[in-house]
Amino acid sequence: MYVLVHPGLEHDPAEKQNEIGVIAYADLPRDDVFVRFDDGAQGLYSADALLMLMSAEQVHQYLSDMAYDVAFTDLKPLVQIDLFLRYGSADKQRTALELARSNKNIQQFSLETLENKLEIHQSRGYE
Repeated sequence: MYVLVHPGLEHDPAEKQNEIGVIAYADLPRDDVFVRFDDGAQGLYSADALLMLMSAEQVHQYLSDMAYDVAFTDLKPLVQIDLFLRYGSADKQRTALELARSNKNIQQFSLETLENKLEIHQSRGYE
């Protein structure tokens, strides 16, 4: 599962703010999430320090809601993220996350914290 280290994270001993990694191990009761990065480094984070893509349904709903109110330059990467989430393979998940990372204007419409995502799943009865 791909995650983005929050770009505004103030204390990050691994110095991986705004970098994409893969969850290597998670101890959720202790709020310990180990993330492995492309360079082989690993960092320990809490669930609120990591960002993930919203569900395809959420992104699509935002896209539908704001289609006529947002400049095309901002809308285009959100359309791409929407398509990658709905029709792409696992490698497209990373591409979608890279798009969200590099387009700050759409991050609020495409990213959420791992903590928030876990709370949503727990409220639905998933573990």
